[in-house]
Amino acid sequence: MATASCPVSPSTVDILGAVYNKNAFLYQREERLDDYLKRAGGPTRDADTARMFVIRADGSVLGKQSVKGLWNGGFASLRLMPGDAIVVPERLNHGTFLKG
Repeated sequence: MATASCPVSPSTVDILGAVYNKNAFLYQREERLDDYLKRAGGPTRDADTARMFVIRADGSVLGKQSVKGLWNGGFASLRLMPGDAIVVPERLNHGTFLKG
């Protein structure tokens, strides 16, 4: 007799892109986006921190430009959920392409 299994809910927050320690960190309820970024060693020199975004576990995307406000602390204070991913893209160097 087969038993139905329940889907496993994630227990990590992923950090991808231009950070020193790309990893999946255990979800901590009290930590905010900036805390996870620090745990990953912070953005590298090539990081485009103005274009960071979060991919929510439900598939929705929150960009740094869309989360603003003095009352909630902005993007750095964003509360994450298990299964979310923080993406720090690399800065594109347009000047080198144009010189070539």
